[in-house]
Amino acid sequence: GGGGGGGRRPETSVPLTGDVPSDLHGHAATVVVSDADDDGVVAPDVGVPQAVVDAAEARFGRGAGVSGWDVKDVSLNWDWRHDALHIGVNCFGVCGDADGDGDGGTSFDVLAALGGADMARFERSETLLVALRFADADAA
Repeated sequence: GGGGGGGRRPETSVPLTGDVPSDLHGHAATVVVSDADDDGVVAPDVGVPQAVVDAAEARFGRGAGVSGWDVKDVSLNWDWRHDALHIGVNCFGVCGDADGDGDGGTSFDVLAALGGADMARFERSETLLVALRFADADAA
């Protein structure tokens, strides 16, 4: 059926939990655009001060210290039943976690000592932008 009546918003046909790969990957109407290098390799490529990486790995284990500004892929899913476009941003770590300590809302002490700050909830200067250009298939 179509949309709900009485101002009720229809439910999405894709259940959204915030876990982009689980929510959107694998659906027929999803396009995944990966942040690959020239050789097609998808790997973290946003710099984090080495002191932060070393301290994060020592405290939290190997692989910690990857910036939450490092986008792995963006997923676009068109929900034709409800004429809705779902956009998911999948980061290598916690999106917005500048220092890679696994907590997007606090500054890791090593980052703070270097003068850096990891703001909660994309506050102050923290933003994430996805820009789309929709064009006619015949447009130049």
